[in-house]
Amino acid sequence: MFIKPAHVFFMYFFVASLILAADLREKRILFIDVDGVLNNANSRIDESFVVEDDCLVNLKKIFDQTNTEGVLSSGWRTNQEGKKFLKKKFKEKKIPLWVGETPVDITNKRANEIFSYLTDRFTNNEKYKFAIIDDLELIHFGDNTDFMNGHFVFIDKKVGLTEKDVQDVINILTK
Repeated sequence: MFIKPAHVFFMYFFVASLILAADLREKRILFIDVDGVLNNANSRIDESFVVEDDCLVNLKKIFDQTNTEGVLSSGWRTNQEGKKFLKKKFKEKKIPLWVGETPVDITNKRANEIFSYLTDRFTNNEKYKFAIIDDLELIHFGDNTDFMNGHFVFIDKKVGLTEKDVQDVINILTK
């Protein structure tokens, strides 16, 4: 029996669409800090809000390669002017705007805020993957930080988000 090239194409297309559909059912969330992640120690300090283009380019690579939704976990989420500035920069670089923000925890522990976001947003039956990028060692900023094991990428605030960090995040979100 001879298989026509058109049949091969349609079989390939069918299998690829099944894989994509399965991929879309599993949500991917990236918790984004700003200071020390999207800017660095060399950033201009004479301005209230600063992000570095190279860090934004690296962030965009994560979104482009993972079909991820962003959640703002940075202290910037409580500052309207900061969020306005960040939205402008995201639009300029064609980075998808974040879909949510972590709640503000009265203890100001970021890990608790991220945990609350996940438990409030997802049921036990929903499949999701998440990654956290932050320049704070969040293990010290929460009551229960075990949920972060294998999901946290520590960013060196001296340089901000690097190519290596991007690859680490992509690995977490696509494994």
